[in-house]
Amino acid sequence: GSSSTSSSSGSSSTSSSSGSSSSSGSSSSSGSSSSSQDSVTECEASTSAEVHRRTLTPAEVEKAEFKATFQKVRGKFIESGDMDMLRLAAFKKLNDENWHEECGEICHNVLLQLGPAITYKQLYLACREECIARVPQSVRDELLGKIKHCYEQEVEVRKRALKK
Repeated sequence: GSSSTSSSSGSSSTSSSSGSSSSSGSSSSSGSSSSSQDSVTECEASTSAEVHRRTLTPAEVEKAEFKATFQKVRGKFIESGDMDMLRLAAFKKLNDENWHEECGEICHNVLLQLGPAITYKQLYLACREECIARVPQSVRDELLGKIKHCYEQEVEVRKRALKK
């Protein structure tokens, strides 16, 4: 909901600025069509501004802060190369626990049930939840510990930035 509103307000400001620049350098006939576009754009902009002025609930604020921090941590993992390290560590751990073989059996059973005409996407969707549920707790704990450490560092950085 809010992302579509943001993108429409972003395009509104773009079209209004391009409308005003084109009307100043063009004839009066295009100026009249531009002004009708501007009035629609202003209406859209005021509507989206009203949506953005709404007070967020504490849960929405917390969710937004979590999302921002999650994206920052993810970005840091990607920039530093730690994301690849985490993926490799997860792959090795899961391989040591024979998780891949378990998932292969799950997929095989789904194929037997649904037949050979199943698409990859259907197979993935049918197996995903059960395969995720079978990830050993030791693997989850180790990877979560590494992610938590980076997350806590990012939270501290955000707190220090807010105090300034």
